[in-house]
Amino acid sequence: MKRYLVGISGASGAVYARVLLEAMVKRGVEVHVLPSANGLKVFDYEIGMGLDEAIDEILNRAEEENDKPGTVGRFIVHEPDDFFAAPASGSFHCEGMAIVPCSMGTLGALASGAVSNLLGRAADVTLKERRPLVLVPRESPMNLIHLRNLTTLAEAGAVIVPPTPGFYHHPTTVEELVLQTVGRVMEQLGVGRELIHSWGEEL
Repeated sequence: MKRYLVGISGASGAVYARVLLEAMVKRGVEVHVLPSANGLKVFDYEIGMGLDEAIDEILNRAEEENDKPGTVGRFIVHEPDDFFAAPASGSFHCEGMAIVPCSMGTLGALASGAVSNLLGRAADVTLKERRPLVLVPRESPMNLIHLRNLTTLAEAGAVIVPPTPGFYHHPTTVEELVLQTVGRVMEQLGVGRELIHSWGEEL
């Protein structure tokens, strides 16, 4: 079972995290969930339920909709400040990591190397081990500090995927807009690209 890390920081946009978790577990992968303390609060506020409850709901729905028994993935949720957790070490192998959404505070900590929680440490490890790191920054407008931090991380190897969906596939729901960004994150992680409508493909 392939293994991925998903960080959830305290920016608005918890729906992107929820949809990403649901899409990944349906593909039979192991997902280590790394929330920040504020990420947990924002998730609860925006989704209307705690992260643990949402994960239980996602797993139950995935099992109900799955027509191939035993192919649904699994979640492992880590405490925000547990630096003894496996993802804090470079010897813990994973295919890549996404931070969805990525707050400007998390962005700045990563860009400076001054991380203070497990999410930041795992992302720092992902960069140093040359594994894919995908960031979904959620802020607008961005000031020069934000832009420079994004440039620093892009130069260090991170892929920046801002939640800026296209409209050429004629979306009619918020879910469709969210899915397009989630699809791009999954494509960059190498999980799959079936959520993306490519230009030139029949809609």
